[in-house]
Amino acid sequence: MDYLKEYKSFINSHYLSEGVRITVGVVLPAVIFNHFNLLAIGVVVSLGALSVSIPDNPGPIQHRKNGMIACIIINTLIAILTGFAAPHPFMLGLLILLACFVFSMIGVFGTRANSVGVSALLIMVLNIDRYHHGWDVLINAAYIFAGGIWYMLLSLLLYSFRPYKLAQQALGDCIIATADYLRIRASFYERSRL
Repeated sequence: MDYLKEYKSFINSHYLSEGVRITVGVVLPAVIFNHFNLLAIGVVVSLGALSVSIPDNPGPIQHRKNGMIACIIINTLIAILTGFAAPHPFMLGLLILLACFVFSMIGVFGTRANSVGVSALLIMVLNIDRYHHGWDVLINAAYIFAGGIWYMLLSLLLYSFRPYKLAQQALGDCIIATADYLRIRASFYERSRL
């Protein structure tokens, strides 16, 4: 096994660059807000960024952008609805039932839409236990909105620097997987030594 080749393959892989992008996009708001002694706000902003990173899968940039915009809007609305319904058990139960059905059925539109649904359910679950009243519900939703906008701008900015990087990495991963497949397939044709 050529460890140097494996190391270079890992360093240039799509998975590492995606991991670094998501880590920076999610952790940076919490670190910056913590510097100003506002860690609770930073965690909510990071939650908004994390939820928008879920549908940011490889694909055409227009589909990625539309998925992230839809995710930001839906997550903000879910945060508002959950915030107002949380103190009322009947309304909260109705919201959970309706949201689970809608965001489970949205998966018929594809993987990216399914990721948007999972993201919305994540926002709903993480906001159920936090009771906000009046304007605090809207402020909490605004923090989630700001985190989503932050992550979307970061992702699109990194895309603008190297627009073909994702396609190159995906093609490289595909070629490596095809080579592994052909190597395994070729081993079937070797003569067995008795």
